[in-house]
Amino acid sequence: MSRSFPRRISPTITLFLTILLTGATLPTFAHIMAENSIVESVSDAQKLVDLGRSFYEAQRYAEAAATLQQAIADFKANRDGLKEAIAQSNLSLVYQQLGQWDLAENAIAQSLNLLQTGVNPSPAQSQILAQALDVRGRLYLLRGKAENALNTWRQASNIYARLGDETGVIRNRINQAQALQALGLYHQAQNILTQANQSLQKQPDSPLKAKGLRSLGNVFRVIGALKQSQEILEESLAVAKRSQSPQDISAALLSLGNTARAKADIPTALRLYQQASEAAISASDRIQAQLNQLSLLVEMHRNNVGAGLTNNLT
Repeated sequence: MSRSFPRRISPTITLFLTILLTGATLPTFAHIMAENSIVESVSDAQKLVDLGRSFYEAQRYAEAAATLQQAIADFKANRDGLKEAIAQSNLSLVYQQLGQWDLAENAIAQSLNLLQTGVNPSPAQSQILAQALDVRGRLYLLRGKAENALNTWRQASNIYARLGDETGVIRNRINQAQALQALGLYHQAQNILTQANQSLQKQPDSPLKAKGLRSLGNVFRVIGALKQSQEILEESLAVAKRSQSPQDISAALLSLGNTARAKADIPTALRLYQQASEAAISASDRIQAQLNQLSLLVEMHRNNVGAGLTNNLT
């Protein structure tokens, strides 16, 4: 007997959405709202999904996985396929953070199997399908399958466009740009991010806008357009500050440090790496900034030693 797919979904059920950006660590989260404004009672399974999200945000991934597995079992028992699909997508992201690739693939495959069996899906179901495809694309990219990631995100983009979800389209373009960068197609990545940037400029300040600008600035650095990179990254930092997003502030400072390094402005790069470390709210962000700072210091030392050896030979 197939599981039922209700036409509305509680706003308390969330899908862990992903934005794949240089300098970003954890994906962001978004609520899947009911198609009408009816708010359902919160079940124990739904509470488990929320608890799993809290564990995920706290980087307590093993606990998040255990909690989501329990929620999935409850949804299966109630034959609630839509909410099970959401929880499976969430679980895939948790496994991705743990580096458990086979388990992550199994979870997202189950989610997509549940979502792609429906006939005439509702807008809410289509939205969840697009977000699940985003999660699969992330997994592909993490496993070095950039072309598969790109094709998967293009599928999701078509759904977002059909739904008129401009935010989803922007987020998806940013994702596609990451895959294009991984494939070495930097100018294509620049083109798609420029389109995203044009859409972002029309939107109010938000973490999404900060991330989009940061990704565009990173691409400009890779292709050697360092002036444009710095200008756009400074705008990203300003948006992150106005949005009061500490993670994006730290990430923008880190990217600015990388651009300063590419310009051979060593003092500025070291200062920005230090600021990124101080602004970081997660251990992984702090460690990344410190590693960049350390690698630059090591590079400086090697250059100084090399210069000394050259002087001794002349």
